[in-house]
Amino acid sequence: CREHDGRPLVYRFVKPLFDVAFSACVIAIGLVPCLVLSVMIVADTKGSPIYSQIRAGKYGRPFKVWKFRSMVADSDDVEKYLSAEQMRQWKTERKVDDDPRITRLGSVIRRFSLDELPNFLNVFLGQISVIGPRAITYDELRHYGARAVDLLSVPQGITGAWQTGARNDATFES
Repeated sequence: CREHDGRPLVYRFVKPLFDVAFSACVIAIGLVPCLVLSVMIVADTKGSPIYSQIRAGKYGRPFKVWKFRSMVADSDDVEKYLSAEQMRQWKTERKVDDDPRITRLGSVIRRFSLDELPNFLNVFLGQISVIGPRAITYDELRHYGARAVDLLSVPQGITGAWQTGARNDATFES
């Protein structure tokens, strides 16, 4: 028995079951270390330890992704922090080299991908999967053109090709 997406019925049940069980384990094991990290982030940034942003989920449904804050509390005010050259790069790539908004603790958090740990709450709630394409913003979606339909046809994930590859060197084309 298959649904319109061609995936077997057993896959459609086993993968979400794995996601919920695995994320529950990560949440339980990581609770105390994440609380400690939260206190460190508040001391470092004077802002909330959790950063949230609306992303495009499966079939384009919006959801709020949670991450540990790795930037200054007002990092969404990009013009305040970025030079003219960095702003040009930001407008085309949605990232900049040597981003001045990243805190010292934030660079460590990113190096070890600790900023992704709150994503396991998103997985537990069924908003994303452990493995899948990177969850992108609606602003980034326009860069994918006709391929956006394929990207949004599956649940986004914490880890996948983007996260395991050269993500800092990745472009929308690659």
